[in-house]
Amino acid sequence: MKSVKILSSGARSELILPEHVLTKLGLQKGDTAYLIKMPDGVVQITRRDPILADQMEAAEAVMAEDRDALRALAK
Repeated sequence: MKSVKILSSGARSELILPEHVLTKLGLQKGDTAYLIKMPDGVVQITRRDPILADQMEAAEAVMAEDRDALRALAK
C-alpha cells in the first residue's frame, strides 16, 4: 500500500496522486475525477460521472421502451 500526502493550497487542499495511479484510472492532468463514498465507508475515485451515467441509463431504457413512438416523433 502506498500513502499519499494532502497538501494545503490557499483555501483548499490537494491530494497528490502518483503518475502510475492516474494511468491506472485512465486520467490525465486536467481531467475531472469523481469521488464516490461507498456504503462501507471506502471512497472510490473514478473518471466516470455517476450522476450522468445514471441519467444515460434511464434515457436508454426510455428509448428502448418507447422506440416506435420516438421514431414517429422524429419524422
